[in-house]
Amino acid sequence: MPVVEIFMRRGRTPAEIQMITDTLHDALVEAYEVPRGDRFQIVHQLEPHEFVFDAHFMGLRSEKFLLVRVTGGRDRSALTKRKLYSLIADNVERHGAVARNDVFVIVNNVQPTDFSVSNGHPFDQASLGLPPTTHA
Repeated sequence: MPVVEIFMRRGRTPAEIQMITDTLHDALVEAYEVPRGDRFQIVHQLEPHEFVFDAHFMGLRSEKFLLVRVTGGRDRSALTKRKLYSLIADNVERHGAVARNDVFVIVNNVQPTDFSVSNGHPFDQASLGLPPTTHA
């Protein structure tokens, strides 16, 4: 159930955005144990004054810089996260979207009670087939 947010400067074509979102999802499926049909992505295209980053932080960055935030419900091992980071960078570079040094990935996790995927049920209740909690 990861939700992936992709932040980029405005100006990419729909085909470029589709390629980026596809390659990110491919990396999640291959490296992060995400089912192929579990895809929730939000693309934020921002003006330069709305997406500010240091062009020299830990390497040279270009206007094609991507910040990828993955919010998931289940934590993964450090090795799995390393594999994900590397595969994301490999995939977007191989497909010509951006250079490896233009990819910044953040992974954070939430508890099953911190989100609802359907019908107003916390994820833990929905996954167990329990009725939703009612409040008086």
